[in-house]
Amino acid sequence: MASSAYSETLVQPLVKGLDEAVEEFVESLRIEIVAADRGIGRHAAELLARHRTLRLPDALVLATAQARGASLLTFDTRLARLAGEASAPQS
Repeated sequence: MASSAYSETLVQPLVKGLDEAVEEFVESLRIEIVAADRGIGRHAAELLARHRTLRLPDALVLATAQARGASLLTFDTRLARLAGEASAPQS
């Protein structure tokens, strides 16, 4: 999980005092939180340059999944379509 998505996921639970439930869920599924590095940041920027209506949080999530060779899990059909179209960053 991209660290940006992790942060977004925690906002409302923190407001409601339910952040520990999220933490337990993340731990129980052994979800790795991945920090954005230069390569992920560049790939996210490339996605934004090609898809002008894409938002930065979504670009970071997609770039992170591609950098890790992971499948993107999303309810956002547009983002899922982009995940199928977008190429992984070149090393």
